[in-house]
Amino acid sequence: MVPILTHADFQRLTPREREVALLIGHGEETKRIARILNLSTKTVETHRLKIQRRLGLYHPQALQQIMAIYVYRMGPDVSPLPPPEAPDTPS
Repeated sequence: MVPILTHADFQRLTPREREVALLIGHGEETKRIARILNLSTKTVETHRLKIQRRLGLYHPQALQQIMAIYVYRMGPDVSPLPPPEAPDTPS
């Protein structure tokens, strides 16, 4: 059985770990996460391991499952990345 991730659990992660975790929850693979966040694949793998340890998960697939459930529960608007800034328009 996969445990339910609470918002408090999620907030224990660092900001970068939260970005990686949300991308995992959206079904992204390590290489794609690395490209999106401009990181090496090794760095993403390290973040995955740290996230698993912080959340007490012992199976790599459990992380994907728990994050997919978290993303589903948070709704379709949860995004791992901040929204793009609007361009300055002259007044």
